[in-house]
Amino acid sequence: MTRMKSRMVEIGTRERRLDVPISLERSLKRKIIGDDAMDVEKQTAYWRGTSDEDQRIAGILLEKREYLYALFFCHLSIEKMLKAHIVKSRHDLPPKIHNLVRLAALAGVSLTAEQQDFLREFNEYQIEGRYPSSFPPVIDSAAMIEDSKKAKELREWLKSLL
Repeated sequence: MTRMKSRMVEIGTRERRLDVPISLERSLKRKIIGDDAMDVEKQTAYWRGTSDEDQRIAGILLEKREYLYALFFCHLSIEKMLKAHIVKSRHDLPPKIHNLVRLAALAGVSLTAEQQDFLREFNEYQIEGRYPSSFPPVIDSAAMIEDSKKAKELREWLKSLL
């Protein structure tokens, strides 16, 4: 049995260099070099901008009465705004997760109990959007429109905190 040789890369500064397996490069690079490894403002702007775009798409889908997909994009827009907060507060890339309550905690955003409950329930829209059930969901358009309004307000509040 032949053992594959791990590709090595050199990271660090002139004063401090280290050979590491390529799989560790990204995480170690930030720890060795510090903030220079990632442009925090650029990453924050990226997440904020894509959140704005997802909210715009959600509005179009609401107008077309595609409520389930609209709420999926509302969820995505909140998720990305929280990821902007994570980048800004932690100077690190956000984790690849979709749980809004968990992302808010990682971002250090203080939510009211009502906001936490809303986000916990709102997480269902991302699950249904990614993994549709075999039975069509019962669509209560009035409730979905109300949820979209609450989501938009929460996202705007998060944006104002950045």
